[in-house]
Amino acid sequence: MTQSIALIHRAGWGGAEQTLLDLIAGLPGEEWRVTATVLKNRFSRNLAALNVNVELMRKIPAWRKGRDFIACYVCTLGMVGMAQRICAKVIIAGDIRTAPFAIRAALNLKIPSLVFIQDSTIEQRHIMAYRVDEADRVLCPSNRQLQHTIQGGVDPSRAILLPVGIDTDRFNPNRDGSHLRSQWKLRKDAVLVGCIGSMSSLKGQDLLLDAMLSLMQEDKRIQLILVGSGKKAFIRELTEQADEFLSNGRVRFVDWMDDVEAAYSAVDVVAVPSWSESFSRVTAEAMACGKAVVATQTGAVEELFDQDRCGISVPVGEDSPMQEALARLVNDAELRVQLGHAASERIASHFPLAKSQQQFRTILQSICS
Repeated sequence: MTQSIALIHRAGWGGAEQTLLDLIAGLPGEEWRVTATVLKNRFSRNLAALNVNVELMRKIPAWRKGRDFIACYVCTLGMVGMAQRICAKVIIAGDIRTAPFAIRAALNLKIPSLVFIQDSTIEQRHIMAYRVDEADRVLCPSNRQLQHTIQGGVDPSRAILLPVGIDTDRFNPNRDGSHLRSQWKLRKDAVLVGCIGSMSSLKGQDLLLDAMLSLMQEDKRIQLILVGSGKKAFIRELTEQADEFLSNGRVRFVDWMDDVEAAYSAVDVVAVPSWSESFSRVTAEAMACGKAVVATQTGAVEELFDQDRCGISVPVGEDSPMQEALARLVNDAELRVQLGHAASERIASHFPLAKSQQQFRTILQSICS
């Protein structure tokens, strides 16, 4: 018998949305049917491609804003009506900002609710403010996020660690990125450092440039590629910061590409200088592609690196340790190979997508039984 799931999600597109898509894709169609209330964007289109019933909303209001009281009430009623119509067995909030609507609707219908916490910027006070403590299950992608959520007031018996799973059919050491190296016109002996993902102050690309520019002055082999999109003002600041190396192509900015796995394969070292992450999907994807990674100690980085056996972790917000780690990898090809091999094995054995999908199905079955 097919069971129905009601999903509400407010955000646009990023690692959290890819995680939701991956988990939904792992639900057998003969057992589960998902109906989603979302905004019209890339995420809604990708949901539709998975045969999810998509019900678009022009706006999902911000919870606890006095001027949006009526809109919040109407949104909650809408979730109740949608869940009733599809005979939902569970209501899922894909992000903390939609948690109140999912939880209140579920309480109204006396069915369970499930909340994903995939936002590293939330404070502990937000856990209670968004009523996350009332959810039947709260799913967190890293131990760091899990402990943060529990300290915010969620009962430990309801908080569950669900690490992000990586699709190793897509991200693996056998991918070929040589065409990109040719396209980017790298010198033959270039050692290419890549920073891949959305560009924002939270992601720390400015910190990376601080660490890289002096290295690049000392070593002509080093080149840097930044792949991703973001706010124009921040990207303009980055280009001004890297101006010295833009004209000769040693620093390049490349728009986001759908075949991001080719970008991982094209670089020699991946740098993840984030100030904050809930998991750090970029780190895990790069590892799956067999790359040596330098990442700040945030999200699940320590769990991924297994005490730095599979990558080099550095303190958050400090450019000197990042610079030292990058210099070490740039100058030691053997170490890059060693870490890359250990990294791809680590992801394949401990963070495969199938494992996360199975755990998600088990969680759904346990709260819907």
